[in-house]
Amino acid sequence: MKIRKIKYNNHRVLGNLELDFVNPVTGLAFDTIVLIGENGTGKTTILTSLSDYFNCITLQPFEYIEYDADGDQYRIGPGLFSQ
Repeated sequence: MKIRKIKYNNHRVLGNLELDFVNPVTGLAFDTIVLIGENGTGKTTILTSLSDYFNCITLQPFEYIEYDADGDQYRIGPGLFSQ
């Protein structure tokens, strides 16, 4: 599975942040993603919220998560699921 995009919705730390992990030339999700920033900029918050999602704890901070799995693209969020 490769994450394509993440959109936070009124997150207490990240606000309405949208992260795009798609190569604009190929339209494919990057194989490797590196989060770099100063302390307190939200790196751990992003990883924790993704971990909570993948462990079925909550989707609450997200407007959506878009990802590729088994050759198909999915977009999921509270009250939203599309392929």
